[in-house]
Amino acid sequence: MKNKKFGVLASTNASVVRTVFMHTTRDQFDLDLVIVDRNCGAVNFANVNKIPLETLNPNNYNNLDEILKKNDIDYLYLFYTRLIPGQLVQKYRKRIINFHPSLLPACPGLSGFEDTLKSGALIAGSTAHYIDEGIDTGPQIMQTYAATKGVSFVELRHKIFAQQCASLFQI
Repeated sequence: MKNKKFGVLASTNASVVRTVFMHTTRDQFDLDLVIVDRNCGAVNFANVNKIPLETLNPNNYNNLDEILKKNDIDYLYLFYTRLIPGQLVQKYRKRIINFHPSLLPACPGLSGFEDTLKSGALIAGSTAHYIDEGIDTGPQIMQTYAATKGVSFVELRHKIFAQQCASLFQI
């Protein structure tokens, strides 16, 4: 059986991916490709670790399909702030995994963590899910949670970050 190849699409520093990568061996967690849509910390991560790097044109998502095909990527992790068009979602159904810093479906979107805190929720958490055509509405793979009462914003954010790292490693 062919080994599966994994890529990450990031528009940030890829801190979750970087943390898991740096604290595991390559037989435990490896990446075959880093894709970015702009100059960000994920570029440096790829270069330092000698991981192939591609740049996505966010105005032409056919470019993403071409990049995935060219690099034989089976699964794509998302740490990305834009929606993937429906035709790519359908083509790669259950092969693109998003890591969202809130408990879905309660707080979707770019401000999920902040919205959780504003809501007064007693628990916060993270959700790993397959993407679909909606905003953070795809089938859930796993969720993690932590109590919000008596915890500072920074401490809670660190807990959620650690949960996202654990989720990425487990998935």
